[in-house]
Amino acid sequence: MSTNKQAVQIETQNTEIAELKNRDETNKSRIATLEGIVEDFKASERELKELVAELEGKAREHEMLRRRLHNTIQELKGNIRVFCRVRPLLGEEKNPENISTNPFNYPPNCDNKNIDVAQGGREAVAGGQKHAGSTLNFAFDRVFGPSSTQSEVFEEISQLVQSALDGYNTCIFTYGQTGSGKTFTMEGPGKGMADLGLVRASSSASLIIAAPCSSVNRHWLTGYRVMRF
Repeated sequence: MSTNKQAVQIETQNTEIAELKNRDETNKSRIATLEGIVEDFKASERELKELVAELEGKAREHEMLRRRLHNTIQELKGNIRVFCRVRPLLGEEKNPENISTNPFNYPPNCDNKNIDVAQGGREAVAGGQKHAGSTLNFAFDRVFGPSSTQSEVFEEISQLVQSALDGYNTCIFTYGQTGSGKTFTMEGPGKGMADLGLVRASSSASLIIAAPCSSVNRHWLTGYRVMRF
């Protein structure tokens, strides 16, 4: 009986040993499979890094091309541009008796670039010559009439925000007599987004378009974009 017991125990142990060997082989196979998957992931990671580096390089090239083209467009428009904005009639100016003496006229088919100013008997000097009782014609890069909105004015100069972000020195300023609308144009009445002045509208736009490609090195170029109202 003792011999039979020992034989059974040996047989059981041999069976367990065989099962352990099978498990070991299975685990080794799984480990080999996982190692293969890890190597595949590493290879994919290397490929993705190479692709990212390639795309970043192309992005830098495209960004520099965009800057050159943008700068060319601004130079074609003119590095120095002079705009004119005529404010609406206010207060007593709306009196029917005064409206007939409104000296401003906007010639048709001039692409919003010309304005006629009637002298009304007054003497003025233009082009080095005196003019009395005549109508003088002035040409600008753009004329904004009384019905023009803040958005229309900003749209005309909005590309200069991009020029400033590209590293160009940019200046926009207004001049004119008291009450002509300088502060209104630059700061706006503060009644909503549609009425933002050029300063606040430019600040808001710069937050939206600033640094679209942070990996592109900035080249601070010498140049000026000057617009005068």
